[in-house]
Amino acid sequence: MTAIQRVQVGKTALQISQFGMGGTGLGNIYHEVAEGDAMATVSAAYGAGVRYFDTAPLYGSGLSEVRLGRAVADFPRDQIVISTKVGWSLMPVAADPPPESLFENAMP
Repeated sequence: MTAIQRVQVGKTALQISQFGMGGTGLGNIYHEVAEGDAMATVSAAYGAGVRYFDTAPLYGSGLSEVRLGRAVADFPRDQIVISTKVGWSLMPVAADPPPESLFENAMP
């Protein structure tokens, strides 16, 4: 494992890796990413020492959050920090055709 320095967040007890992984790719931004490739990417980041992961509900209409959750499910919970954005409530809808988006094959 590559050592990535941890840093304290403000005056809190929370510590995150100095380098984090963003989740837009997990949500299929610009092109579709295979499920296995998404899982392998998160696993490789963790293996390299990344312990901070960022995602958002709008990344693939929730796809990034779902994939990240699956990918980190077996990691020690006290070793990782996940940030996401608040203020969005996603509701599944049937859209035919799907709306235009930067995210390929986003969740409905």
